[in-house]
Amino acid sequence: MLFKTVLTGLVFALAIPNFVLAGSLPEDTDVGLAAEAKEIFRSHCAECHTGDQARAGVDVLAHQDLIDNGYLTEKEPDDSVIYQLMTSTGEDVMPPSNRSALSADEIATIRKWIVAGAAAFPKDVELKNTELNKAEPKEAKSVVKVEPEEKPSPDDADTDPAKTIETPREVESAPPAFVQNPAQIEEEILSTILARVRKSTEAERPYLRFFSIRHLIAGGVTEQRIKEHRWALAKAVNSLSKEPLLVVPEAIDDVAGGTIFAVDIRKLGWHRVSVSNQQQRLNFYDLALLEYPYAVLPESSDAFDQLKREFLYDAKQVRPVPYVRADWFCSSILQPPLYHDFLEMPRTLEELETSIGVNVAENLDTSIAKRAGMSISGVSRNNRAVERHPHRNGYYWKSHDFSHNIAKGNILADPINFVPSGGEMFFTLPNGMQAYFVTDNHGNRLDAAPTEIVVDKFASDRVVRNGLGCIRCHNRGIKRFHDIVRSVVEQLPGSPGFDKRKALELYPEADEWKTIVQADEDAFLKAMATLGVDKRTTEPLSLVTNDFLENAINSTQAAAELGVSKDTLTGMCKSRGLVQLGLAPLAANSIIRRDALEANFDVAVRTLGLGIPVTAIDGNKFENSINDSICGNAVVRTNKKNNFFEPGDRMRVFVDNPTNETLHIELYGTSVDGQKVCLTGGQIPLQPGKTFAFPANGEPGIQIQPAVGKETITLYASDRQFPAGQILSGQHIDDRVVHGFFDYYDGKTIADDTQNLIKRTITIETR
Repeated sequence: MLFKTVLTGLVFALAIPNFVLAGSLPEDTDVGLAAEAKEIFRSHCAECHTGDQARAGVDVLAHQDLIDNGYLTEKEPDDSVIYQLMTSTGEDVMPPSNRSALSADEIATIRKWIVAGAAAFPKDVELKNTELNKAEPKEAKSVVKVEPEEKPSPDDADTDPAKTIETPREVESAPPAFVQNPAQIEEEILSTILARVRKSTEAERPYLRFFSIRHLIAGGVTEQRIKEHRWALAKAVNSLSKEPLLVVPEAIDDVAGGTIFAVDIRKLGWHRVSVSNQQQRLNFYDLALLEYPYAVLPESSDAFDQLKREFLYDAKQVRPVPYVRADWFCSSILQPPLYHDFLEMPRTLEELETSIGVNVAENLDTSIAKRAGMSISGVSRNNRAVERHPHRNGYYWKSHDFSHNIAKGNILADPINFVPSGGEMFFTLPNGMQAYFVTDNHGNRLDAAPTEIVVDKFASDRVVRNGLGCIRCHNRGIKRFHDIVRSVVEQLPGSPGFDKRKALELYPEADEWKTIVQADEDAFLKAMATLGVDKRTTEPLSLVTNDFLENAINSTQAAAELGVSKDTLTGMCKSRGLVQLGLAPLAANSIIRRDALEANFDVAVRTLGLGIPVTAIDGNKFENSINDSICGNAVVRTNKKNNFFEPGDRMRVFVDNPTNETLHIELYGTSVDGQKVCLTGGQIPLQPGKTFAFPANGEPGIQIQPAVGKETITLYASDRQFPAGQILSGQHIDDRVVHGFFDYYDGKTIADDTQNLIKRTITIETR
């Protein structure tokens, strides 16, 4: 049955072994603390308090001015006005209540920096000045020498474009000097990638993929933070690999130690087919490209034209995107559904344990597994048990959380046979990193745990999402804990109501636990060291993803991400089109949230004339794309106004066309297990004033069945025909709907007009 109900009232928990995050800033040095303090001030204060127009004359990035003007007193945080303002509980608190507040950790870092002597801020990374900086963008000289383009013949399907096109003999500057003009940075990134492609072998070239953090420099960033981004990327890609070897992304430029990176996706296993049908096959990296919201195809770029001929033809990506931003990749792909898809996570705990070869029942019966229990935890509200099993790649940890401490929910009443409300599992990947799995009390996989049970202190909404939430917490792999069960059991009489001997076998003494935990922690930290991550630093993914997901975006940062000057952006944000998109705050020296930028990135690109945006309209996470064209008036609905159903109800789905034009529509249903079906049977025309119904009039509706999870109905609609969608499927991977919006294998790049195409998704739930 396609549509199953969402079972409400679940009691489940994410069980994370209890400990406080370890690690500190690099060696707790003055330089490390000063670098982190500067990034905090930049994120929360700099939009109002920097430069010539700094409010109240306070420039938070001018270290000596803070001291000279009495805002900062070395070693005395309580006497420092700037610290007093950020810890105030009154109306004078900074940032003000209408801005993003500093977290407790950020305030603690500022205090620690001041106590240590408030060392001067390190300089931001700067790019070299070149003649290109002096030219207007439209007058910029070509960076790459281009020969007349020879397109591969569409009549010869076996022709390899890379073999039929003569590579130009030289690049005018290979690679060119680095530039600060935002309009030139994109060309520089593409030229650097082109230079690396030209160094590759014929066998390697189709499997190269690229990441960049160069955009951070235009927005202002220290070299320390650049280093943390490199570490975060290395940790992210290896946390999504099931291959035996660790892969360190290759820095292909020399800016601040590297801001553009290459990986060979074969070494990560991402080259394998993820989803397919009879016409099309996507690899795992393609799944990320379908979700990527920041891609722009330049309409006049010599470097891109060359990359298209020398790289993209061979790579045959689902979208012609030369690179993705590493901060987006770390922040988005490590969350469901992509996290589960990349690791091909099954839907149930039973399937997971079978797939990784762990026989839990046998290990418990033979006491190969070991347990520990805590009555009070810093993460869960109730008692908790953790359990370790040997695993072919290292270890498999399983934790149990409870919604209460009564009867079978009390591990001290019976430490052998209890009934948990849910849990978290993590295990060693072949490369030494860890994978995570969260379940409810029935062993069904969850995307996130409820905040009434556990919270993620790094997330503004406090929701613990599998993958990223767990990785950021498990910064040293294993969380340390103190078992209380064994000491209690030892004091009990010989017949306490459970098998005392068995309990003592399952719950080892503290010294044995210390040895086990230390060995597992050392194994994980060894993998991190191989990636070059300094174990003394704050967990790098926490820093990078918090900047990306939680911190508001000011006009300087938004301009850097779009690749324009701040003056250009603030001027355009006063236009009616961008005001209606909610981007007006950028014109008023204020801030916007990340989701506002991503949702409107394509429109901003078109408005600013920056190129052709490659929208993520086929992304599973990208549920809605509504524009002000006539098709934006199309309506998708069910026979229940609020889309809530009871088990046994009959559901019908409708699409209304209230316009005076014929609309072309596709309608898809997605079940709780990620399977999709086209309810319209393909793309169909819907006449003005008419309604499409599924099932058809006269047929009974779909009977709702109980299920755990979310089901959706998605409408694609346009006032013109668009490339037909195809459903692609894979094992343990959510289905994808893919439209051929960009076809570049015939020797050119065709951008089908997605401006007039909308995507609207509604969620089906059950009371």
